[in-house]
Amino acid sequence: MSDRERFSRWMRFEDVDRPPVWEVIGYWPEALERWQEKGMPRDVHPRVWFGLDYYERLLIATEVCPPFRAETLHEDDDQIVYRDGEGVIMRKLKSGPRSMPQFLRFPVETRADWERFKRERLGPDAPMRFPQNWDYVVRCLPLRDFPVGVHAGSLFGRPRNWMGMENISYAL
Repeated sequence: MSDRERFSRWMRFEDVDRPPVWEVIGYWPEALERWQEKGMPRDVHPRVWFGLDYYERLLIATEVCPPFRAETLHEDDDQIVYRDGEGVIMRKLKSGPRSMPQFLRFPVETRADWERFKRERLGPDAPMRFPQNWDYVVRCLPLRDFPVGVHAGSLFGRPRNWMGMENISYAL
């Protein structure tokens, strides 16, 4: 049974040899290093090593498009304040263990911000959302033996990133 057939049958609640098994978030560099220390060969992809099913994500930009201009707003010896591509202004430490940044401002803080953000950054037909070879990709899709998907973030996570935890909680 191909990975595509397994996924299709699973989604239709039909019999399969086993459920599809994927890693969809990715692998932390520290985890890869530890697995390699424990015996995973460096020239083998973790998906193959762990026997996971194969799938691909279509390279469609589902995030803010066009992105905000990422820029450093303030920097000193210990920290950096910057705006990322989603328009979030945050502060992070420059050294020490990896940790979450402190979120300072969000691109959507009012209803007017949302209307402007939606109009300027979320257009579904923005040409830069699709790869240059999109017509070719569409023609090749029926030929594959694996499932494909589009990473769209989460129904909670994306608006939280744009509004902040407090504002998305009130909005809900």
